[in-house]
Amino acid sequence: MKTFTALALLTVLVGAVGAREAGRPDDRNVYGLPDINTAAGSFGPIQWSAAGKIQVFPSNVPSIAWFVAVGQSHIVNVSVPPLTTYYFPTNGAKCINLSPYNGNYYIASDPVIGATIQVNGADLGWLSRLCDQLISGTGGAGGKYGTSGVGLITVGIGGSSVCEWAPVSSAAPCPAGSTLGRTNLRLQIAAQWLTTLGITPRAWLYQQGQADCVGGISLATYASNLRAVISYERGLAAARANDQWIISQDTYNQTSGTFGNGVHGGASPPFTCPDTIAQAATNVGGDTHNFVGPNMDAIPGGGVANTYTDGAHYTSVTGNIWAAQQWSSSIINTCGSAC
Repeated sequence: MKTFTALALLTVLVGAVGAREAGRPDDRNVYGLPDINTAAGSFGPIQWSAAGKIQVFPSNVPSIAWFVAVGQSHIVNVSVPPLTTYYFPTNGAKCINLSPYNGNYYIASDPVIGATIQVNGADLGWLSRLCDQLISGTGGAGGKYGTSGVGLITVGIGGSSVCEWAPVSSAAPCPAGSTLGRTNLRLQIAAQWLTTLGITPRAWLYQQGQADCVGGISLATYASNLRAVISYERGLAAARANDQWIISQDTYNQTSGTFGNGVHGGASPPFTCPDTIAQAATNVGGDTHNFVGPNMDAIPGGGVANTYTDGAHYTSVTGNIWAAQQWSSSIINTCGSAC
């Protein structure tokens, strides 16, 4: 099992900063992983720069309500024009984004540091809005973390398969176009920051599914792969053993009527990925220390024009607000006092 000591982690991160300053935006290159920006299954660049960000210096880091965001394009900095206006949280310094590269803290404004960005200028998402929702917003979460504040560690990668978050040792089967363990090191880095800083996260937020629908996967295989990911994270350190995970259902993809095995829930249109992945997410969400998260396939209108115009990604403020509300409600109402 590959883990990092605090010294080794700092060595990796110092190297990452140096490479970043030399103009290498892809952290997987920095960490010695394949350059998949130019390979089949390219995920696109990552938001590594803190340029334009406001650095903050919290004194109560372990007491902040921390969440780690993992998954593919719906939980990163990816939207579709005309949604190009960056969001700045109204709660300012109470909404914190930890950079996994230099360990500094910044106000969690769009685009969040550590996750994939869009290449067409719409590099923003809903995670900054989630901060506000959890502190003072609607969706059943108003005032919950008003005293502690909210912290985000964001490491999601657009287009990633569940098997790519799993360790190579798991031998988890991958759909076509995916590579076992390709993003696993990002899971390690996030977990090691938690351990090094003495943070017990309220939960890991997992939102993924479309890539596996496209590649084709069974309920049993998806559930097995996801359990391998979670088990691996919990085994990285004793402090991680009981980390909580909230698993969303997220399979919607209308870019082709032939994706997956047909249509989701009998609706036609829109075409979506198989029900098997949604059911697998629900099954894993019922495991010990896990919770069934929001049904992100339930976006109003089944993917109405102002939320999913490219058939797969949010393209309006409406979609991002809705996503933040669903997650905040799930954290408060489903995870409840455990979070």
